[in-house]
Amino acid sequence: MKRSSLVTLAYISLGLALILCGAAGYLMWDISMNLATRQAANANAVSQNAQAQNAVHIEALAADSASDRATLNTLLQNDVLHIISTIQAAGKSAGTDTSIPSVTPGGLPQLPSNVTALEFIVQSQGSFAQVFNAAKLFETLPLPSQVEQLDFERQQNAIESKTWQLTAHIRVLTSAQIPS
Repeated sequence: MKRSSLVTLAYISLGLALILCGAAGYLMWDISMNLATRQAANANAVSQNAQAQNAVHIEALAADSASDRATLNTLLQNDVLHIISTIQAAGKSAGTDTSIPSVTPGGLPQLPSNVTALEFIVQSQGSFAQVFNAAKLFETLPLPSQVEQLDFERQQNAIESKTWQLTAHIRVLTSAQIPS
């Protein structure tokens, strides 16, 4: 009988050992699941914090650039007649006879949909010093503009009078509605 009680005790010990191993395994699994849940919650909190910081940063940038955007909108809201009169005034202040025989839309693909690039062909006549001064003034117009090309040409019928003609291609950006 001693033998059977030892075998029974061995089976009971084996059963208890298996139960304890199972309990330890369950405890380890529970701890790892809690750790994974906390890590996911921390990652979510970090992500939400980063999004909140980005939102604050974007709002601050928008607030800081509000006056610059308003200035840019003011610069771009020149209508065609204002642009023409500004170019002609620059030619007049240089002492040249200035005309604008052509205005065409100049396609720039990177522009926003509400901004149009217009190319003005400007012709000025006068002495070489006058047309050169007009070219300098065209480079510094108070408009969002760029001089694309300058051609200086001596008038053939005016060899004695030393008359020169300047042909300038000036690209100007505007947000004014341009009829097609």
